[in-house]
Amino acid sequence: MSKLARDGDCVYVGIVENDTGSSTVPADFNVYKVSPGGSRTLVGTHPSSRPGNILVSSDGALHVFVFQPINSSINDSIGNLVHYHYPSARTDQFTTVTNETIESAPSPYVETVNIRIGATLNANDTLAVGYGLNFEASTASKAMVVFTKPSGQSWQKLISSNLAHEYYYPFIALTSANKLFVLPVQDDFVPASPPYNRYYKSPLLYFDGSVWSQQMILDLSGHPSAINDQTRQLVEQTELFETTFGNLVAVVIDKSKGFDAYEFKKSTFDSSGVRTDEKNLDWASGKKLRWIRVFEIESELYFLGLSFNGETYLHQDSSNKTVRVSISGMNTAYIYLSSGRGGIHQNHTNLDILAIPGSSTRYPSPGMNLHTISKSEIKALF
Repeated sequence: MSKLARDGDCVYVGIVENDTGSSTVPADFNVYKVSPGGSRTLVGTHPSSRPGNILVSSDGALHVFVFQPINSSINDSIGNLVHYHYPSARTDQFTTVTNETIESAPSPYVETVNIRIGATLNANDTLAVGYGLNFEASTASKAMVVFTKPSGQSWQKLISSNLAHEYYYPFIALTSANKLFVLPVQDDFVPASPPYNRYYKSPLLYFDGSVWSQQMILDLSGHPSAINDQTRQLVEQTELFETTFGNLVAVVIDKSKGFDAYEFKKSTFDSSGVRTDEKNLDWASGKKLRWIRVFEIESELYFLGLSFNGETYLHQDSSNKTVRVSISGMNTAYIYLSSGRGGIHQNHTNLDILAIPGSSTRYPSPGMNLHTISKSEIKALF
């Protein structure tokens, strides 16, 4: 998911605001432009019932993807996928904007777009946005749906069908050769009393340009804690990152040892989807980490780890060295990096960190913290 993107000296961030806490009234997915001095300007407001995604293409154009419900009073989870395009954002012309509905629902009762949306773009400015579906009508099956759009062309719909489970929350990567990788997590709805969801598997879906394939990254459906759904959330994904060498790095979480002992597992894939490496991130053990994100400095791989209580760690892959750093406003946060998903910031000299509080006590107006750190400062720590 992409909630921030850098263009030159400025950063765009997207956050849900004006949320009444009611599912019958859409909130606003607001996009801000943050200047180098830290001043913040609201540049776009997009009604939505869920957080959106933002990207910046190489010409400086801003792209915003949001889920817009048809009728929130009936169901705020049934609606349309809408793309807003600000072609002159680099020159601060935000009144020039177009919007297009990529996929629409025929009524407030038929789901054709899921609320959990991921987006990215590649080095050639090809856009990609996708989501999972419990029932995709054209294939009559569970599916992953991804739309791609090369610069100046129309949208192409790609469907990985006949999936065994409901797979949602997709992390999406699109290589310069238009090879598509999707890392979702199982999220099967169980209509019990009360209802619940199963999170036992995380696969990597791969589209080579003509054929979809799938390989399992982590499967804990046979774990003793999964028997009779004793523990229903055992697996989660936390990162899918394309390196400058064209490899894909996937990081998933094994939660089977409990809240304070998550284990993070890293898999590396080549540009053809072949897994070349698999290992536990042992440096993360004992730190009560909640999230790990990935970024690069001069083609070298780094990790950013965040604990439940806001302790932040940086790790250099080549040296296997870990450094604890002090960053304010990270407690209970969801973190997003300007690190290879949002657009042309991929090779920028700074790393931007957006921290959005995840504690329910902070809602419906959680706020946000944006931190910018020079990559040269990070490299000097190691």
